[in-house]
Amino acid sequence: MKKIIRILILMSLSIILVSCSSNKEKEVTKKIKETEAIVETEVEEETEDSKNYDDYEMTTYVGEANGVYSEFTFYHEGDKVLKQTARNVMDYAKMGFPNAEALKKEISPSAEKYQGIKGITQRIEYGDTEAVEYLDVDYTELDFDSAKSIPGMVINGDAKNGGVSLEKSVALFEEKGYTKQ
Repeated sequence: MKKIIRILILMSLSIILVSCSSNKEKEVTKKIKETEAIVETEVEEETEDSKNYDDYEMTTYVGEANGVYSEFTFYHEGDKVLKQTARNVMDYAKMGFPNAEALKKEISPSAEKYQGIKGITQRIEYGDTEAVEYLDVDYTELDFDSAKSIPGMVINGDAKNGGVSLEKSVALFEEKGYTKQ
């Protein structure tokens, strides 16, 4: 169960789920540990009230691991990230799941933990051969204390001190092999 929860941590920034043989478990565990660092955020001063993120700079990173293609977009003003979106495309066959129901059964209990947290919206659409997860984190609205309660999600600082550093986030993504688009 802890492995599944740790895997679902990545749904906040990345998602890696595999029905594992022992070799795959080692591979997934290694990738989880590497990617968990991406979930850690450095919090800075928060001042933005606007919800129209089209007016801000966008920086996008992409990567693929264990049958999951991930695309992350940071909406930012200088170094301050105001919002982050993730789109994770999960290929059932590449992940070792026979169909949508098998994946859904495995991830639903943990995916539900993202629901009802202010500043986080998350949904998963299940298709015939793949599922697509959409995750938005609005750092100007985020209930940091509730977000910290998601197993394995690490957020340094609190909402009173402000947003997330783009520079630090980008460094973590690049370190983990994601590429700028």
